Formats: sequence, structure tokens, C-alpha cells
Amino acid sequence: MLKSASLAEYKAAVLDVARGGAPMSPAVVRKVLAHFNLLPQTQPGLLTGREQAVVQGIVDGLSDKQVAHRMGLSPETVRTYVKRVYRKLQVSSRTELVSRVVRGN
Repeated sequence: MLKSASLAEYKAAVLDVARGGAPMSPAVVRKVLAHFNLLPQTQPGLLTGREQAVVQGIVDGLSDKQVAHRMGLSPETVRTYVKRVYRKLQVSSRTELVSRVVRGN
């Protein structure tokens, strides 16, 4: 419960707890979800060394084919790494990925 909750909200929460519930206001739920959505982006060691190298290539402005050549991999393998990075960092484009890297989170 937030401090700003009304008396009626506190009463409903107490009754919910008495029935075995665990009440959360929508504002608290949003804060909790926002916190957990940020965790994957801030966990140290989230990306493997290869994934980090692929990200560096993307930040350098290279295409998948150029990253593959730089790393001695096939373009398809690089595309697989890119998909994994997108999923881990919860981004959906190269632009979003570069933006996140530049911001440092």
C-alpha cells in the first residue's frame, strides 16, 4: 500500500489480508513490474563474451555480415547472437540496442 491510499483502500486491504490475500494497489504493481523489467538490463555478466563482441560490432555500425567477418563466424550465427541479445536486453531494434548501450543501461 502507498501512503497516499485512502482509508477505504486500507480497510479493503486489511480485510483482504485477513482472508489470506496479499493486496497491492495498481500503483505498487506498476512499480514492482518496472523494477523487475529493469533487472535483466542491469545484471552484471548478462551477456556472454561473444554477445558483447556482436554488440560492439553493432555499436560500431557494422552489418551482421561485417560483424561475422570480424569475428570469423557465419552471418547466420551472428543473427542468432543478435536475437539472443535483443531478448536478454528486451530491445527490438539495432537503434534501441545502441541507445541502451550508449546510455549505459
